[in-house]
Amino acid sequence: MKTTIIYSTRYGFTEEVAVKLKEKIQDQVTLISVDDASSADIDNVDYIIFGCPVYAGKLRNNMIDFMNQNKVKLADKKVGMYVSSLNEFKTASYLEQSLSKGLINQLSAYVYSGYSIDFDKVKLVERLAVKTMMNKEDEVYMLNEEALDKLIDKMKINLEN
Repeated sequence: MKTTIIYSTRYGFTEEVAVKLKEKIQDQVTLISVDDASSADIDNVDYIIFGCPVYAGKLRNNMIDFMNQNKVKLADKKVGMYVSSLNEFKTASYLEQSLSKGLINQLSAYVYSGYSIDFDKVKLVERLAVKTMMNKEDEVYMLNEEALDKLIDKMKINLEN
């Protein structure tokens, strides 16, 4: 089975999650940044997984645009999504604020994948906001591997063992 993981990333965490998913699936998996993805990249695959971080309460525009431009093709695919953000409990809300009901309904599964904030990489405003919200001075990191396993299971991706 062929799987394509299309991810959007600003500081690298969502790409890291894509790599982790590829390792877990252990089958024919292609990783593509949404900035390099084209409609043709989803033609001959069985599964598509989108990965996107949340900024200012919504998914990144490049991912929203790609999904909207390809919604007809996605209707014939098994589609899943992982969302990276600071708030696990708002994952559904982030999707509702960013995607049409039609696109949300096309998702076989979606999960919260965790977050990573490297204060050396983020902008000053983001750094101050996170430090205030989380009361942290150093990098914060949480990869939700259990959720990634659930995503694979919910999508029924056949794993080689």
